[in-house]
Amino acid sequence: SAKFSFRLNPIRLFEGTFAFNYEQRIASHWSLDITAMGTYGTKQGLSGAYMNVAMADFTTNGTSYNTSMVMGWGVMAQPKHFLFSSKQTPVGAYAAPFAMFRRVSIAGERYVGGFAPWPQMEEATRNLNIYAVGVMLGGKVPILKVYCIDFYVGGAFRLSNYYGSEKTFTKYKRWKELDYSGVLPTAGISIGILR
Repeated sequence: SAKFSFRLNPIRLFEGTFAFNYEQRIASHWSLDITAMGTYGTKQGLSGAYMNVAMADFTTNGTSYNTSMVMGWGVMAQPKHFLFSSKQTPVGAYAAPFAMFRRVSIAGERYVGGFAPWPQMEEATRNLNIYAVGVMLGGKVPILKVYCIDFYVGGAFRLSNYYGSEKTFTKYKRWKELDYSGVLPTAGISIGILR
């Protein structure tokens, strides 16, 4: 039986994020799944549609921003408990708590004066920390004993803050926005190789 797997989340590519999973069997019913994330997205690129929602133009502390690019990194850890045959770990149905941290820089312009149609703008970068903890229920399905598909649903509690400029977590954000703080659902899929 397989002892570890490598996977990639294809949906996150459309968010401008490369999410790579490494999962290692650590006990008869347990595995440890570590995800490394690298983000680089622009409104003109593949992630443009996502950025129009998650990083839409908005106001923070009375300042209006126009976002054009986001880049950063992140890491997530999940100890997975497989619910059935221990011989199949890390394949099958599982439950998993998780913890995640991301640090991203959001670049664009901010409004500093003037009126339409000639508002005065200047380049600006905001640095965002994102913390999340939650629980997932999922399943990893083997294909031809070599490949696998991992799918999951769950929920998370997330806190975001702009480090260096704000000392408190964000408020009054929509749940689809990158800097949202609060409770939100989570779901996804990843594909990869079993070894």
